[in-house]
Amino acid sequence: MNMDCKSIKSHVSVFSSYGTIKPCCSIDIDNKFEDWESSSIFEIDNLNQSLEIPVRKNLYESLSKNWIDECRYCENLENQNFISTRQNYNDNFEGHGLEDLQIALDYYCNMTCRSCRPGVSSRWDSLTEEIEDLKQIDKHHYNDIGNHKAYVIRLKEVLRNTDFSNIKNVRLIGGEPFYSVNLKWFLKLLNEKTNIKNVKFSCNTNCSVLPDAEVLELLKKFKSIKIDISIDAVGELAESIRYGVKWEKIQNTLIEWSEIATIMISPTVSILNINKLQSIIDLSYDYWFMPLHDPFYLRHTQIPLNIREQWLTTDENVNKIIMMPYKEIKKTHFRNAMSIMNRKMLSFSDANEEIWTLMN
Repeated sequence: MNMDCKSIKSHVSVFSSYGTIKPCCSIDIDNKFEDWESSSIFEIDNLNQSLEIPVRKNLYESLSKNWIDECRYCENLENQNFISTRQNYNDNFEGHGLEDLQIALDYYCNMTCRSCRPGVSSRWDSLTEEIEDLKQIDKHHYNDIGNHKAYVIRLKEVLRNTDFSNIKNVRLIGGEPFYSVNLKWFLKLLNEKTNIKNVKFSCNTNCSVLPDAEVLELLKKFKSIKIDISIDAVGELAESIRYGVKWEKIQNTLIEWSEIATIMISPTVSILNINKLQSIIDLSYDYWFMPLHDPFYLRHTQIPLNIREQWLTTDENVNKIIMMPYKEIKKTHFRNAMSIMNRKMLSFSDANEEIWTLMN
């Protein structure tokens, strides 16, 4: 079985304030984190070096023989005939040098999203008591605080030293990228180091912020601009799942982005919104739904199939996600986590009473 994955040889993903560099956004290294300590912005001089470190080469060799534990997310998607991250990279990249970069410039954010965690959101970092309580439910997910200030300082140095001559695609994540004080600096740096007319730009955003005119002008220089908008619901439920900004503001910003760039609504399917997916489809924008994997207690697959069946949508591909195989999880994990989050966020039990009642 040939499980070639070009992302291991050409992709760099940096998105935790520990500075860990991963070969894709889907890989699970929680149980092998010590093996990846050398794969960090604090251990290398530039991002090009990260493609050559032993742990990445070992990963490629192991995966070329068969599926491995770190890549179970893609395996599960492919087994259910969904397009995986591995397949996407193999279709779009050559696997030679730094072609694809996914990076968080920092972790400043203006929302506290229920699926998020400390280390990737400045708003989450402030929930000290809630984080400690949530660690009792999912230690790995909430045990990632790192040092935000040290991360930004070191990342800038590494980026200055990086050769971007082979880059084809740049994707910004966060935090909220358009809330970042470092966005303009990075775009100017990239514009100096390579011809960005040959580079595709994409970005995840919570759709609450539009950048200033100078940033917009820099974005227009790229080969293409694709904005993936993290909207998991509409109305009050949207405000509860991704807490911090009113739905009306998100709606207005969505309209403005649609006039500037190619946009894609990118919902994360979880137990939080599994019964309300049609409302996202009804927004009438292009969309791409993906199932949540972490934290485990938010997976929608813990709801029995005979119940999920009543929430099917007008899109058969979305329905395939809705009807993914059932896997039992203790209800207490979800109830306890939601109660903890409700201390600082708009009440989920009020925003989605149907799910709350089902899980009690």
